[in-house]
Amino acid sequence: DNIAYREQISAEPRNRGKDVDDKLLLAEVSQSLQGHPKGKHLIILHTKGSHWSYYQRYTRDFAKWQPECVGINDSCSKKEMINAYDNSILYVDTFISNVLDQLRDKKAIVFYAADHGESINEKEHLHGTPRKLAPPEQFRVPMLVWMSDKYLENPAHQQAFEHLKQQAEMKVPRRHVELYDTIMGCLGYTSPDGGINENNNWCHVPAKAQ
Repeated sequence: DNIAYREQISAEPRNRGKDVDDKLLLAEVSQSLQGHPKGKHLIILHTKGSHWSYYQRYTRDFAKWQPECVGINDSCSKKEMINAYDNSILYVDTFISNVLDQLRDKKAIVFYAADHGESINEKEHLHGTPRKLAPPEQFRVPMLVWMSDKYLENPAHQQAFEHLKQQAEMKVPRRHVELYDTIMGCLGYTSPDGGINENNNWCHVPAKAQ
């Protein structure tokens, strides 16, 4: 029931003087949860993640790998860019962990997906290359599905989660376009008239596997 853009969030009095990065969203999650203590509730977070410039995606206390790239492409070595990228990944991991911590005592399910990957070479980084030309690292990205213990108390949810883990172990390829059907399906919604495509629902357990 509300949309807040990064510029709006960072401009609020409580955030003035703070770094403009993804951790500003953590307080928004907390506030949203407090405002909706009961009933069904959906939160969508659009994060910067590890988008270029990598060093701008994390605070100084996450600059673990050195030397890091803090300039433009042609002034950085491949090692420096990878170090900055790895630092941003460390920040993303911590961000996701903080989101999960706010949901551990609730019936909750979390999806996290990167929109694209990156190619890092000497003095350059690339993404968005046309699909027929792009190397695998630009379009094969990790996706995460997490369910809280309370959510898994439902036998159907537990079965769906086990099915998800089996698919991950088998490295079954999945696509962003399947996220709508999967989110709805994992939440237990069905649509016999075709609104939800079970072939795209990662939580759908085939009858023979039940």
